[in-house]
Amino acid sequence: MTGVWVSIVKCILKVKVAGTNLVSLFKREVGNGMDIRLWLDPWACNDTLKERFPILFQKDKDKKVCVADGFCWESNKLLGGDINFAPWLRDDTNGEGTSLLQLLDGKQLSGTNDRWIWSRSKDSTFSVKLVKEWLNCDKDYSNRQVFKWCKWVPRKCNIFMWRVGLDRIPTLAALNTRNCRFGSLLCGMCDQHEESVGHLLLECEVAMEFWQKIGDWCKVSPLFFFSTTNLFKAHNVEGLGIKEKSVLKGIVFITCWCIWKARNDLRFANITINVDRIFNDIRSIGFLWYRNRGKHRSIMWNDWCGFNLR
Repeated sequence: MTGVWVSIVKCILKVKVAGTNLVSLFKREVGNGMDIRLWLDPWACNDTLKERFPILFQKDKDKKVCVADGFCWESNKLLGGDINFAPWLRDDTNGEGTSLLQLLDGKQLSGTNDRWIWSRSKDSTFSVKLVKEWLNCDKDYSNRQVFKWCKWVPRKCNIFMWRVGLDRIPTLAALNTRNCRFGSLLCGMCDQHEESVGHLLLECEVAMEFWQKIGDWCKVSPLFFFSTTNLFKAHNVEGLGIKEKSVLKGIVFITCWCIWKARNDLRFANITINVDRIFNDIRSIGFLWYRNRGKHRSIMWNDWCGFNLR
C-alpha cells in the first residue's frame, strides 16, 4: 500500500481499548475461500494463523496462499487430504502442525462469497455506532456532570453556566494557567483570594451576600456551595414544587451571570459593586425573562418579589 492508505492503516493499528486492538475485531467469514488468505487474514480464530503458528508460517513458501488452495475436495477438509500439498506439516515442530489441523478440523467451504464480519455485533454487521460504543466501553461516566439547560433563561445565560461547569470562563486564575498574566491574581471584589471560578461565584464575600439574599427571597434555607457542581443542584430543595424548582434553578443561573457581569464592570469600567442594586437587577431581569419566555405570563411583580408562584 502507498499514499493515504498507509496513514489510515497505521492509525487503525494504533487504536486499542482495554487491551483489545481495533483490527482484531474484524474477522473473515469463509465462503468459497477465494478471497481469504490462509495465513494473513483472521478467519479460523481471533488472530491470524501467522501469529498463532509462526514456525509453520516461516516454512511455507507461499505466504499469500488463499484458503481455497488448502482445501481438499476428496476429504472435504482443509489441509487434510494430500500431504504433499503442505510439506511443512511433516515436521511437526513444537506441535504446531497438530494444533493447526485440530483448529481447522470441521472447517468447510461453501458456494457463497467470503465476507468481513464485526465480532462486536450480534448479527456480525458493522456500523459506526458500534465502533463508538466500543471506543467508550472502558470509560466511566458515572461521576460525569450532565448539564441541563433552564428553559426560561436565555441561551447566553445557559451557555455561561455550561462553561462554569467546565471551568472555562476567563478568570484570572484560568488565564494565568494559559500564560496570560495581568498582574495580581487577587479577586477584584474582595482583594483577598485568587480569582477562580469557585471563589468568584461561591466563596467571595460579595458572592455570599448575594446567595444569602437569594435564599431569603426564595424562602429556602441559606444557600452554601462547596463546589460549582452544587450550583446545578441548588434547586432540588425539599418542600418546593416543580414550578418553584424551575424558577429557583433559573434564579441561580441569573445570579451567577450577574455576578460575572458585575465583575467585568468593576474590572473594565471601574463601576463599584453595589449588592442591593445588583440584587434588584437579578429580580427584575428574572421577572422579565420568566414572564416573557415562560408560560406564566399572568404573574405579577408583587407575586414575583414575594416568590408566590402558585
